[in-house]
Amino acid sequence: TDNYKDRWFMGMTPNYVAGVWMGYDTPKSMSGSNFCTSVFKKVMTEIHSSVEEKELEVTCYDGKTRVFPLK
Repeated sequence: TDNYKDRWFMGMTPNYVAGVWMGYDTPKSMSGSNFCTSVFKKVMTEIHSSVEEKELEVTCYDGKTRVFPLK
């Protein structure tokens, strides 16, 4: 967000959609890389360890459906 007060990341898999937000109740500057992507990856890796792998099928803005293999 503006002035580096928050960090966030939204992502999806064929099974889940999740968002990660990091910040302070009282706004203060946050520097460094976006740790939210690391948290997202760690959580998704853990919850998918017992879920059958699927391909991600997406209908794009042009109306065409595309399939992305997830490996």
